[in-house]
Amino acid sequence: MRLASRLHMSLQRVQCETTANEFYKWMWFFQEEDERLEKIDWQTATLAAEIRRSWVKHPEKVKVTDFLPKHKLPKSKPLTKKQRTEVAKSRWAALLGSPTPKD
Repeated sequence: MRLASRLHMSLQRVQCETTANEFYKWMWFFQEEDERLEKIDWQTATLAAEIRRSWVKHPEKVKVTDFLPKHKLPKSKPLTKKQRTEVAKSRWAALLGSPTPKD
């Protein structure tokens, strides 16, 4: 839905016109976009650091970066080739609105 919205296209048209490779590149782009720090993040962190500095004994130890949001995904075990294939099949099936293929 997010890709269709971004491209100003219907979901059905996006499904028809997007290749698997392009779809995964869009997924990567959206993930990077979500993790990118914006100007408001830096402004809020700076404000929080200044407030904190007024309350601590050693204000020089307070860093702005301590108040920036952290975007960390949980670490997982690497998938086997068969598992990656199954994940790709299920994602495409969900995208196309069809039942998950059974071997």
